[in-house]
Amino acid sequence: MRLLAGLLAAGDEPLLGQSAVCMPVLRALPHWFGIEDALLDYEREIDGLPTFLARRGGSEEVAGFASIKRHFSES
Repeated sequence: MRLLAGLLAAGDEPLLGQSAVCMPVLRALPHWFGIEDALLDYEREIDGLPTFLARRGGSEEVAGFASIKRHFSES
C-alpha cells in the first residue's frame, strides 16, 4: 500500500468481490447515486469487476474506489 497525499492508502492490485465495502460509499452520495435500481445493478456488477480500494490512512475504512469495466479489448 502507498500513501496518497498523506490521507489515503490505496492497494496496488485490483480485487474482485468488493461490493460489500463499496456500496456504503455509493449510498453516502445520494445526489449522485440515489436511484435504488441503479444501486442494485452497481452492486451486482462490482463483484465481478477488478476494483481498486482507497482507504483512509491507517484504517480499514474505504474512502473511495474505482471498478474497471473494459468495454473493448483495445481499452
